[in-house]
Amino acid sequence: MVVGSDGTWLLAFNRTVRRPVILHPPHDPEFCNLLMASADEGRHWRTPRIVPSPGVRGVECPGLTATACGRVLLNQWRFHWHFRTKGLPAADAESEHGPEDLADSIAGERDPAGAKVPLELLRSVITWSRGGGDLQVHVSDDGGDSFSGSCTIRTEPFCGGYGMRGAIELRDRSLLLPLSDAPRYQ
Repeated sequence: MVVGSDGTWLLAFNRTVRRPVILHPPHDPEFCNLLMASADEGRHWRTPRIVPSPGVRGVECPGLTATACGRVLLNQWRFHWHFRTKGLPAADAESEHGPEDLADSIAGERDPAGAKVPLELLRSVITWSRGGGDLQVHVSDDGGDSFSGSCTIRTEPFCGGYGMRGAIELRDRSLLLPLSDAPRYQ
């Protein structure tokens, strides 16, 4: 959450489709980020909308930055997802994790009711592969109402650039964005 230059509160969060098991963003290609705004310090909120645009899915939790010049920046890590129409996709050069890998990595975790999630159920739900991804930063010059510009930030030598916090703006107006090397955490 950030406060824009006009005093508007902006809140970013994510959601996905309801499934028979609860999956988190690194395991679900349907996660999208939403933004909602309040002009009266949280007493009323505008309807949340998908940001930066409705077609952007397969992302991690978002980060927001409100800059001194009035821009709003949305940063998000977006995985590369792979779907096949015949049979289950297998891990390959572009897909670091096939469906079995993804299911196996969370098998035995507990759901919100405290029950262990069975591997068979996970394998029936997860039918996609996940590869690397990109750190994307989207720019809004109208207080978060729309995002008109985007760029991809290179993260080499690390494989990831996940960050659910916004940037810190330094005195010279450069931005320092705290990131994690998810999913490897190197």
